[in-house]
Amino acid sequence: MGGFDTHGNHDRDQMRLILQLFGGIHQVMELAKSEGLDQNIIMVVTSDFGRGPHYNGERDNAGKDHWPITSAFFLGAGIPGDRVLGATDAEQLARPVDASTLEVADGGVVIRPHHIHRALRRLAAMDGHEIADAYPLAGEDLPLFG
Repeated sequence: MGGFDTHGNHDRDQMRLILQLFGGIHQVMELAKSEGLDQNIIMVVTSDFGRGPHYNGERDNAGKDHWPITSAFFLGAGIPGDRVLGATDAEQLARPVDASTLEVADGGVVIRPHHIHRALRRLAAMDGHEIADAYPLAGEDLPLFG
């Protein structure tokens, strides 16, 4: 699904696209449930970049440009719900979290893609598997999924 690169008409286009995205996610998860596969699926929804904290214009058709901070959400088997991990400051820059509690903490660690991949590997019981060992990931483990 494309179209999220909203350098113009940001507010109008993002809301329309998010509704389409959520509809597609719901459809996939309902199909998985109807086929008895819902306990075997972990869905990861993210982007390769985020949208900046400021508009690139002043009119209704203003957009938002690329930003190095993005978000992700996860759902499916083994994913605890109703949680938000991480945070950004007033300038929409990542705030560090405590590596044990995941609470926002000065001097902690900023959640990065390798932390997410390590946590997904643990959730999929791939620790020590030859495929995981062939593609090692840097960084420490964070208890992102419990």
